Amino acid sequence: MYSLNLSHLNLPTLRFIPTQSKIHTRRLVIIDRHGEERSRAALCEIIGSLTLPCLRELLFRSSSPHDTPLFWPRNSFPAFAARPAFGRTLTKLFLYHMVITEDELVECLSEMSLLQELFIQDNTKASGLECENPILLTNSLFRRLAWRPDSSLAPDLKKFAFASLLFFDEHALIQFVDSRLVPGATPDGPFKIEEISLIDSELEPGIVGNALGVLAIARMTTLQKEGQLCWSRHPSKFLEQKFPDVVGGLSPPLYPYAAIDSGF
Repeated sequence: MYSLNLSHLNLPTLRFIPTQSKIHTRRLVIIDRHGEERSRAALCEIIGSLTLPCLRELLFRSSSPHDTPLFWPRNSFPAFAARPAFGRTLTKLFLYHMVITEDELVECLSEMSLLQELFIQDNTKASGLECENPILLTNSLFRRLAWRPDSSLAPDLKKFAFASLLFFDEHALIQFVDSRLVPGATPDGPFKIEEISLIDSELEPGIVGNALGVLAIARMTTLQKEGQLCWSRHPSKFLEQKFPDVVGGLSPPLYPYAAIDSGF
């Protein structure tokens, strides 16, 4: 569903027909300029109508991130995840422009034991909205994402990408990466990690964290030279380039997310 505009729909009377499908990929690219509660309710209504027992890849994205992000459909997602049994099917999850709390993300990932690829981000536009903390990538989250032999979120994770305002300590990132390099954690080659920095001159003062330190960069560089890690960094414009705007009334590409499927 590419560039679905919910802004002018009468949400109280909006109902989607319950649908079951064996599709493997679901991408919801949505715009709703009415703010948090409207956006959250609209997403809840959409996913509440879906049963996708074969789903392998799920993507959420705002089609107008410069106006408003999306808000996690917390009231409907647990039931949505339970219906298609994500733990047995879903391997890729991409949350672009999504305002989600750490606890909500952890609850979501706890249902996805086979997850191999994950993208999450801090949300710059959420900072001026009346919503919960837009900073998702913190020391606490990296600790909870660390691999453990007894109990881990996404134990089979092979690729992790994030777009961040860098409010976490570099030691938390290093510990997370090191945990994922433990023998048995990534048996199919080097762990892949990609950082997109959201820090640039256009951001408001006070919502920018610290630049990634030399210690973390040195550690990632060493691990990459040793063949244990595939590590890359990108400026904020890289995030926009993944999703070029559709201009001039042209239809979107048949497969607009090829860059995701070929790796972060």
